[in-house]
Amino acid sequence: MLFLCLIFILSNKIILGQYSSTFIGSYGNYSKKANVLFSKKDGAEETLSRREILTLTVGGIAYTKVAASALTKINRGDAYPEEHENRVSDAFERSIIEAYLSSDRDVNTPLRILEIGIGTSCRTVVRGLYDKALTKLALFSEKTTKPGIEFIGLDVDATPTKAFETARMKLMTSFPNLSISFDVIQGDIVGGLVFPDGYFDVITCSFVLCSVSDQKVAVEEIKRLLKPGGCFGWVEHVNVDLEEDVPANLVIFDMEQKLFDPLQQIVAHNCHLRRETDHIIRDIFEQDADFLESDRFFIPDMWPVSCQASGVLKVRIT
Repeated sequence: MLFLCLIFILSNKIILGQYSSTFIGSYGNYSKKANVLFSKKDGAEETLSRREILTLTVGGIAYTKVAASALTKINRGDAYPEEHENRVSDAFERSIIEAYLSSDRDVNTPLRILEIGIGTSCRTVVRGLYDKALTKLALFSEKTTKPGIEFIGLDVDATPTKAFETARMKLMTSFPNLSISFDVIQGDIVGGLVFPDGYFDVITCSFVLCSVSDQKVAVEEIKRLLKPGGCFGWVEHVNVDLEEDVPANLVIFDMEQKLFDPLQQIVAHNCHLRRETDHIIRDIFEQDADFLESDRFFIPDMWPVSCQASGVLKVRIT
């Protein structure tokens, strides 16, 4: 079976590109690398290594499952299952409210929020994943002075899109009494940002740390940017940890992660299936922060990124 699939892929030379564009169009940023694997260079076709051929052949079969799932999500009009969206909304809400109520916060400055990897669609804002938090802040503002919010979205591709303006208008019209400013800037959290130490009250991210070039450097930069009393809220897909108390069927999923991780990195913009993101966050922050929430969970409908972790931490005030 694998041999027949290999012959089919190599003879058509475009199957991977067509397939990966369908998949990544629903799941996230598209990797340009997938487009050039079968391109021509100097009049001759580029060759693939044996490892790449095997990875693409085996992975192409298995990722049919992902494509079918992605098409289902497109048809029903959402990007991710409701359970995942609720997890993101809850993590963002608690991180914002905890930071707002911090005893060390300067009420004369706006509440500063940074979302890492907001994406050109500004999905989290447009889909209302900040609405619960902002609704609570609006209630607080009725009893006190307007808090003011400086909301910055960070992305490696910050080319202005209609979605930026849609997100801005949503925030301004839905929460007019919060005095929200919203901007999207280009940058790489691994390369470091221009903001001074302790600039932000809140930092959030969702399905971003799986793709950064160096997780430890990225999390260290997040730590640098958070002020005392500030909060970090995240939801990320992670590797299966078989040493934890998990259902027995996750042993199979662990094998799938190991098998398809190389292909995932090729077609999904450096997305890794086997990263221990929650462990890295804890290792870097545990001496200086309290973990208000920390959970691992499994969403079958999001294969191959079904194994996920969420959390909220608060930097200690010294």
